[in-house]
Amino acid sequence: MLNDLKSSVKTALNELLNARSAGSIDLALRHQFIAAHEMAERIAQLGGIY
Repeated sequence: MLNDLKSSVKTALNELLNARSAGSIDLALRHQFIAAHEMAERIAQLGGIY
């Protein structure tokens, strides 16, 4: 199926998929950062790690 597409369509599809993948990875990393930050704040509230 992909072999039947024009080169310009393949290029556009590739760019779109790359952008979506990058966006998904960015969102996941932000979520992990926020979760780690919230955990660090909670540890600090509880008096730190002994």
